[in-house]
Amino acid sequence: MPRRSEPRLTKRTVDALTVETKDSVFWDRDLAGFGVRVHATDRKVYVVQSRRPAGPKRVTLGRHGALSADEARKRAAVVIDLI
Repeated sequence: MPRRSEPRLTKRTVDALTVETKDSVFWDRDLAGFGVRVHATDRKVYVVQSRRPAGPKRVTLGRHGALSADEARKRAAVVIDLI
């Protein structure tokens, strides 16, 4: 089975993420649907994405810094269950 290249999202890994021109989403290795969206302005926001019968749904959890990676992961698990 191929190994996933996504890292486990921690404070250290999220601080190290950068993009140059386009916004990108980096997904967590351990919790499917949990990720961090990195904007070209270096703003980082935790997000959750899940499928539902009407199609995919993406929810913003909060900004990196105001919300720790561990707290965002806990909130993400709750939001995924609700979706």
